[in-house]
Amino acid sequence: MNFGGDNDGLRFIINAAELEKNLTIRWGEPDYQNITYEQIMSISEGLVGNQVAIIVSPEHATVLKQGYRDKYFLLSEGGSAWILPTSDK
Repeated sequence: MNFGGDNDGLRFIINAAELEKNLTIRWGEPDYQNITYEQIMSISEGLVGNQVAIIVSPEHATVLKQGYRDKYFLLSEGGSAWILPTSDK
């Protein structure tokens, strides 16, 4: 699922739509579907500790955590979001 070639050592999802289907099969229904800008921002600002959210749309897949979001995270608007359970580790 990663793009090969000269990409400065970064890894890219080349089929986000397929990833969304796979996560639904593995993790069940997402916490949000057809997620809006407002919902993405609310999730991003509400994550605490080691909490992580995964948002996947046909255009982009992103990870949100407290203090981090990639610069393209809003491309996930319209996609599905899973907020993962936290761990003490």
